[in-house]
Amino acid sequence: DNPNFHDAGRLVALMDKWIIDYMADQKLIVPDNVIVVGQSAGGWAAIALSSENVPGVRAIITFAAGRGGRVGGKPNNNCAPDRLVAATGEFGRTARTPMLWIYIENDTFFGPELSRQMHAAYTGAGGKAEYHLLPPFGDEGHFLVSSADSLPLWTPLVAAFLDKHR
Repeated sequence: DNPNFHDAGRLVALMDKWIIDYMADQKLIVPDNVIVVGQSAGGWAAIALSSENVPGVRAIITFAAGRGGRVGGKPNNNCAPDRLVAATGEFGRTARTPMLWIYIENDTFFGPELSRQMHAAYTGAGGKAEYHLLPPFGDEGHFLVSSADSLPLWTPLVAAFLDKHR
């Protein structure tokens, strides 16, 4: 009834920062060349993380990012789309990390209209995000990234983005 998308994103972004720090301490990553990737709620946390401009994070990639989708299991039924868009804009105000946002036309969690509004709020506030809306995929586009059959659709976008931001 009263979602707080902003704080939910920030809390998971904090965990992302802890993971990056831990992996750097363990010498499991190159600490000044980190690429963060998230899907759905994990993508929402990545958008929140972008607002913190974490040193060493070179770029962030999200697939079908958002929160509050499909309330009651109903397609295209976000619990508070206006709040989600507003929180996205808040993150964009301080975000300077380059991002790639990938959404899918038949995503019933975060459909084209909502994802476009989120992108407009984020970039309108100053955030840097390249937006791509892919054609319908399978029965539910929200899960595109988990299907090996989707690789030809999104890997060229990711490769070009990474080439630009390495």
